[in-house]
Amino acid sequence: MKNFTSVLRSHSGAVQARIPSLRSVTNQKSTPPFCKVCRWLMVLLVLTISMPVLAEVTLTSNNCQYEIQGTEGSRYLKIVFIKVNGVVRVPYNMTVPIGDKKVSLSVKEVVAKSTNYDAIDYKVTKYIFEPGIKKVEIKGRYNSYVKSVIFEGDNTQVDIYFNGNYPLEEVKLPANITQLEKYSSFANCKTLKSVILPEKLEEIPASLFEGCSALTTLVIPNTVTKIGKNAFKESGLTQITLPESLTTIEASAFYKTKLETITIPEKVTAIPSGCFSLCENLREVILPNTLTTISQNAFEDCPILESINIPSSLENIEKRAFHLQKYKVGNRYACPQCGRKRCFARYINEQGHITFPDNVGRCDHEQCCGYHYSPSDYFKDYPDANSNDDWRYKTPIKECRKKKPLPTFIDSKLVEQTLHGYSVNPLYRYISTVFGKEETERLFALYKVGTSKKWGGSTIFWQIDVNGNVRTGKIMKYDDKTGHRIKNPHSLMTWVHPELKLPDFTLRQCFFGEHLLTDKTTTKTVAIVESKKTAIIATHFMSDFVWLATGGMNGCFNKDAVEVLSGREVVLVPDLGATDKWKSKLPLLQSICKQVLVSNILEDNATNEQKTNGLDIADFLLMTETPQMALQRLIKQHPPLQHLIDSLGLVLVEEP
Repeated sequence: MKNFTSVLRSHSGAVQARIPSLRSVTNQKSTPPFCKVCRWLMVLLVLTISMPVLAEVTLTSNNCQYEIQGTEGSRYLKIVFIKVNGVVRVPYNMTVPIGDKKVSLSVKEVVAKSTNYDAIDYKVTKYIFEPGIKKVEIKGRYNSYVKSVIFEGDNTQVDIYFNGNYPLEEVKLPANITQLEKYSSFANCKTLKSVILPEKLEEIPASLFEGCSALTTLVIPNTVTKIGKNAFKESGLTQITLPESLTTIEASAFYKTKLETITIPEKVTAIPSGCFSLCENLREVILPNTLTTISQNAFEDCPILESINIPSSLENIEKRAFHLQKYKVGNRYACPQCGRKRCFARYINEQGHITFPDNVGRCDHEQCCGYHYSPSDYFKDYPDANSNDDWRYKTPIKECRKKKPLPTFIDSKLVEQTLHGYSVNPLYRYISTVFGKEETERLFALYKVGTSKKWGGSTIFWQIDVNGNVRTGKIMKYDDKTGHRIKNPHSLMTWVHPELKLPDFTLRQCFFGEHLLTDKTTTKTVAIVESKKTAIIATHFMSDFVWLATGGMNGCFNKDAVEVLSGREVVLVPDLGATDKWKSKLPLLQSICKQVLVSNILEDNATNEQKTNGLDIADFLLMTETPQMALQRLIKQHPPLQHLIDSLGLVLVEEP
């Protein structure tokens, strides 16, 4: 963690108060300039020497150990934290010893940047800054535990920098600041969910929230006039209201966000390059009547953009400004690669400056077909096509494959070779402490869960389709104490097929657990979750369902993959926060399944904290202690009990 440091600033008021008295004593109205300077320096020197100096003193207060420096004549205090734990409140006033006195000094500046590299007990989880502190700087390697930064009052200057793997979740900036420092950033804080911006903020600095994938909503104050370059690039924003005060948006500000609609305020006159590129959820754009310029690639690769107005004030649309793919009834065509009808959307230029050939577009079937020939690809193939605004398509259509490639399968013998070595498998060790070894082995055998040598023993979740073909396997490393995936310092996850270095491998994923959809299970309802681990745990508790996993929020929700659910009764059980996303999958499944619904049980019963943490059904199931879990808890507390059970051949019998 980084330390707090409050920088000492001299208060010159006392010095200046004594200078007139010196002048009256000397009674010299005409003193040479050099002599005047000398007298000023002498006074300052005498006063400095005479002040009681606070040497570096180590103090301990609550959960903080720190060094303090200052002088009796100084208004301000320097703080250097050595060891800090938990929630740390930084006060504006502190009483500190100077000689045999205790003096009240004010904290003017705070620098959370440790200079003590030997600190072993520095785990701040929350900063709280009291009103009055004028400058705050939060930087350095010791802040890797911080989840919350709160400013309770007014501060005039904030230089705050978090990025990478910090677990930061919540930030409340001081209400009265107008500018964040040049290097302030929360870039790539993937856990950041809540931000309260200052009420008087004038500018969103460049890259301030770039890569903040958990940040879905944000209120921008009506004082902001500028949004900097890459400010929200690749963030999780789904909706945002731009203030009427906004005049400038810089390049790629909303690049690859999850925005669905956007209204540009009246004072904005230009949409910069790449501003809304790759916004795959963007459906509607409302432009102001004051707009004069739309730069190149401003709306490139927005595949479902259906509505955008072109104001009469528009003077300049740069080449390749609109690469829009229209998804409307009657505007879907046969894919030039897989040949399927009504699944292909073409790119067009809204202004009509360029008419693209019929094969420039994208197929809906991304996983099974994957055809995507973008305007940028087209211009690479035909550089002369964009030479003037009057050009119309006259060049040959790019040749493309007509046949859909078949999936590649992995030898099932390899799967069998991995169904052992569970003693080094952290996920197995964790689940066996919950359910017992016998039940865990049954579940692992049921789902064909293997063990890999990679990373010293990882879990292999094999994807085996309904016909018994092995599509691939996902290798993941878990913590044997918590059962959670290891994500820090980086995520330990890979796939089997690249590890095997199979040439020309064509991947078509299927549901995890799909091989359980046999004739014997046709009467069972199919329950679908995101996580493979969740499917295994849920099977222990509710074996009357066939539990499958998608492997992610979108996972196997495509037409080819869901064909195995034909005629089945299906219930979707999304993680907290993903319910609305999964409800959007209903039309696809309703055309195939006998009956399908989305369960709201988690959303209806979860606390706000649980919703914030995005828990899934397995987390809730493990909150209820079963007889097997109680037995494992006793064994953990008394290890000889396991030896007694094994020696006597005892088995747990649960009462009906």
